[in-house]
Amino acid sequence: KSDNTILVSSFLLEKAFKWGGFNHIHKLVIQKVNHEEFIQLPLLAYSNTSYYENAFFKSVLKFQIGFDFYYNTSYYGDTWMPATGMFYRQDIDKIGNYPYLDGFVNWKIKRTRFFLKYVNVLDGLPNYNYFTTYGFPMNPRSLKFGLSWTFYN
Repeated sequence: KSDNTILVSSFLLEKAFKWGGFNHIHKLVIQKVNHEEFIQLPLLAYSNTSYYENAFFKSVLKFQIGFDFYYNTSYYGDTWMPATGMFYRQDIDKIGNYPYLDGFVNWKIKRTRFFLKYVNVLDGLPNYNYFTTYGFPMNPRSLKFGLSWTFYN
């Protein structure tokens, strides 16, 4: 009889740096599963958010410009079955092992926040197939924008 206890070992290292208006937030996850026949995870996942922020016009306008970067090693990611609403295991193709980058600009005037985001900047680079789940590609390179207005009673 085999031991069917699944053990996921994970190590998270997180550090934020601030120097003047420059901010960097780094996260590194290293993980290992004892029974990869039941669950598979990337060995390494890294994310970084770096941005510059400042306030102008007597702190009425708050401004940020920066990027989000993400990378994980390749692994056999589960795939999605829409008919059953469940993920299931696949061993056909690996996903991951490519960089993912978003650029952004945020600004806030009093109670109104605006954002402009360029998603998946590196989409279209040769030899990269961006998938979040096997068979389901990430959003293509695109420009997104919006606003949020807070009302008070």
